[in-house]
Amino acid sequence: MKYLRTFLLALQVEFSSRINIFGWFLCSLIPSLLLILVWFAILGERESISGFTKGDFAVYYLFITMGWYIVGGTFGISTGRKIKNGMINTTLLKPYNVVLGQCLEEQAWKAISFFLALPIMVFIVFLLRDNISIHLSFGHILLLIVSLILGGINFALIQGLVGISAFWITEVWPVDHLRVILLSLFGGLLVPLALMPSAVRALSDFLPFKYMFYVPVSILLSKNSNPYLDAGIQLLYIGILFGIYTLVWSRGIKKYEAIGI
Repeated sequence: MKYLRTFLLALQVEFSSRINIFGWFLCSLIPSLLLILVWFAILGERESISGFTKGDFAVYYLFITMGWYIVGGTFGISTGRKIKNGMINTTLLKPYNVVLGQCLEEQAWKAISFFLALPIMVFIVFLLRDNISIHLSFGHILLLIVSLILGGINFALIQGLVGISAFWITEVWPVDHLRVILLSLFGGLLVPLALMPSAVRALSDFLPFKYMFYVPVSILLSKNSNPYLDAGIQLLYIGILFGIYTLVWSRGIKKYEAIGI
C-alpha cells in the first residue's frame, strides 16, 4: 500500500509538470528522427540493408523512443543521491526500500510521458504509413508484451545497481554513463545489432543489454528467429541481476550502518 501511495503522489506531482515533460519528449524525439533520416539517405533507392527496409528503420527508432517509457529510466541517479545525502535513514526503519520507491516514482513520469507522446507518435507513423508494414499474430503480440516487461525488469535491476553503487563511490553518474555507452553499443540503441560487426553481435549475446530493447523490437519487426529462447534468457538475466543486486545491497547497507553515513 505504501508503494502505491508513492506512485500516486508522484503521479500528481508529475502531472503538474506535464508541459515540461512534453518538452523533454520532443527533445528525445529529435535524435530518433535524425537517425531515421540518416538511414533513409543511406538506403537511397535500395530496398534494404541487411534485411532492414526504410520502414524497419522508422519502426525501430520510433519504438525505442516510446519503449523508453516502458523499459528505460534513470532512477539510479536519484537513488544514489538519496544514499549520499543520508535520506535513506528513515526508510531503513519503516521498512521501505528506497530503490523500489525511486523506481515507482519514475514510473509516474514515464506513464505521463507515454500518453503525452502517443498522439505525436501516431501522427508520425501515419506520415510514414507507406513505408511501414507490420504483421503480428496474437501470439507474437503477447510475446512482445512479455518481452517488454522482462526487458524493463532487467533495466530496472541495472539501474538499481547503479544507484546503490553510491555506498562506495561519491558520484554515481560515471557508472550510469558507462551503462549508457554499453547499452548503446551492445543493446542496439544507436545501430541495430544486425548491422554491427560480428564480434559486437557475438559479445552482445552474452551481455544483458541486448535483452532490454533490441529483443522486443526484433519481435515487433519479425526479425527474431528464436523469440522464446530470448525470453528465457531475459528471465535468466533477471535471476542473475537480482542475485547480484541482493548481494550488493546487503553489503552496502552493512557498510552504511557501520560508518554511519
